[in-house]
Amino acid sequence: MLLERSTRADQAELGREQERFYASIVPRHLLASSINRQEHEWVVERLSMLVRAGNATPDMLWAIGKASPDVGIRPLLVLLGAYPVLLDDEAAYQALIALENFLVVDKGGLRSAIAQAIHEHTPVPPLERMRGSTTPRLAQQAASVLASLERKVPPQ
Repeated sequence: MLLERSTRADQAELGREQERFYASIVPRHLLASSINRQEHEWVVERLSMLVRAGNATPDMLWAIGKASPDVGIRPLLVLLGAYPVLLDDEAAYQALIALENFLVVDKGGLRSAIAQAIHEHTPVPPLERMRGSTTPRLAQQAASVLASLERKVPPQ
């Protein structure tokens, strides 16, 4: 939650209601904490290492999705490419939600760092495999993300 809160704080999106939400789930002594870009990178790298070591859990992918999109996109795309070897269907589902959250549109277009990462590490092959999954929500989410990519990512 600290990753998400610091990402939103950087974007000046925290309102009174959101602050109350974080206060209800984050220990009081951590509420004043802020995580900078370097710390986001450190957390995402450590989580990615655990996933690559074969210890993937859905909450690890969920946490990566709470990092700054510019920090989390490349490691996430690499991990998605390892489906189904390193990610089971539930972890893959969380990774897809993270990816869709990273498809941030600023001023009418996808952030350039996100578009560049997607061109360098295309998620289309693993997304197509996931779309064919026998797990309905994974298949539906994969189809949704593929459609988002088609709409948001300009051709190279």
